[in-house]
Amino acid sequence: KIEQYVEGLEASIKKIKASQDEVASSVGKAEELHATVDKALKDSAARMDEEVKGLAKEVADRVEESMEEARRQLQTARTEVEEHHKIAKEERRWIADWIAPMERS
Repeated sequence: KIEQYVEGLEASIKKIKASQDEVASSVGKAEELHATVDKALKDSAARMDEEVKGLAKEVADRVEESMEEARRQLQTARTEVEEHHKIAKEERRWIADWIAPMERS
């Protein structure tokens, strides 16, 4: 009976060791999975950071282009207004020169 009891204990010890090995293997796999997920998250964050930087630069470039276009349009409008003022001044002078002889008569 003692021999059977010892054999039973030895079998239990083997099962416990096998379970420990399985647990250790599962822990190792979990750690590997954690490392893989962690790396994937870091890589994803880095890609997103680069994409955001790229988008921010693109937006800044578009804003700069829009501002340059607005400056060009403003300068064009100023030039047109100056031309209209010159023309209006010349027309007023021409009208004054045309009316002046009539007023003297």
